[in-house]
Amino acid sequence: MRSHRPAVLLETLESRVLLSVCPSHPSPAHAPPTPPSPVISADLGKLKAAGARFVADLKAGLATLKADLNALRNGSPAVDPQIVALQARLAADQLALAPLLAGDQAAIDAVNAQYDALLTADHAILDAALDDTARSNAQARLSADQNSYMSDVSAVENQLTRDSAPIAADQYALQLALDANPAQNGDPKAQLATDRSALRDTLKADGAAITAARKQLSMDLQGSRPRVLASCVPYFGRA
Repeated sequence: MRSHRPAVLLETLESRVLLSVCPSHPSPAHAPPTPPSPVISADLGKLKAAGARFVADLKAGLATLKADLNALRNGSPAVDPQIVALQARLAADQLALAPLLAGDQAAIDAVNAQYDALLTADHAILDAALDDTARSNAQARLSADQNSYMSDVSAVENQLTRDSAPIAADQYALQLALDANPAQNGDPKAQLATDRSALRDTLKADGAAITAARKQLSMDLQGSRPRVLASCVPYFGRA
């Protein structure tokens, strides 16, 4: 007896194509690395430089504070090379200019001596005048010699000032260095306080620079990210 199996009917399904609004990109795991943009590279460089500056300033500041503490413990300030150099330059200029300045001072002394005798004689003539005419002439002569004295002595004094200008500049620079380094004047405690405050201000400024560099990098990173659609909704349409 022959068995009958039910026939299987196969029908062709209607073809459909899946459409999507998502852009087709390779998988992030397989995508090639993208080099940073010039803007990001510049931001990273600034951040690195700011960090290096902070570390360098910190090391230098700690070394200075260590020297201050040693000076405070030992009771004598550490010798400042800058002040030693300024003192040496002042001494050298004083030695080199000594003959010239001595000549200028001799010229001033000569003018003073010359006019001292002349003006003394003028006063004697004025005191001896017997009438108004003689007195008027003596007074005019005295005034003229006084004016001449002021002119002549000013000329030699100005020459002394010009010749001694290098020494005056050395003394001014040395005083500025001493004012900036109180320990050299015998006050190591004040120097320690000054250096501690200076280090605090320096590190605060360095920290602000690091913060600004990080903020700029963050802003530029956000601005360089590609825009991604919030959702990808598939659309089914007939081919």
